[in-house]
Amino acid sequence: MSTQLSPRSKRHRSRKAEFKHQLIVFRLRQEWFALPIQAAQKVIPLGDIYGGGAGAEMGLTLHHGREIPVLDIQQRIFGTGGGTASGTVSQPLLPPSKPSSPEPAEGMTDPLLPERFLLIVQTASETTIGFPLDSQPMLRRVSESAFAPLSAAYLNEGQLRCVRCLIISGPDEPPFFLLNLDQLLQVKPMLPEPRNP
Repeated sequence: MSTQLSPRSKRHRSRKAEFKHQLIVFRLRQEWFALPIQAAQKVIPLGDIYGGGAGAEMGLTLHHGREIPVLDIQQRIFGTGGGTASGTVSQPLLPPSKPSSPEPAEGMTDPLLPERFLLIVQTASETTIGFPLDSQPMLRRVSESAFAPLSAAYLNEGQLRCVRCLIISGPDEPPFFLLNLDQLLQVKPMLPEPRNP
């Protein structure tokens, strides 16, 4: 004898069976981006960045005596640093290191400067690299069905680079762009490619 399930039970069972991906989600300019949680090692407050002046794509910071390269992902994703979609200028992405000056008293922070964070990720080659973020990232669980491919036209001509797909988690929530970590970390050639005659 077979047992019939009510429509409500069937929906509950199908929801339970759907695999959920864990993502670390963060906002850059006016868009939301995500990376698989497996890529993230930790999130720390952003300290001083050295060796990366204005417009630099790469700098480095120190965390517990360890050197961590810092990549300006906004410049990689949007193609330029410092601007916003509305045309206004945001704070420098890789601010120059501070000259020697008295440190504020413990527990005192400058209320005019927003707190920034460093998302530390580990690459497939076991290299550690940091991404500066203007706000604290969040963890999200997203179902497999929320992932939607981006059209070839958008991937070729869109304003965002290094994105893999779109994540639409709900009708009242903005979509997230899943970043392609390999493209994000791809080293740009220093010299132009030779032309074929």
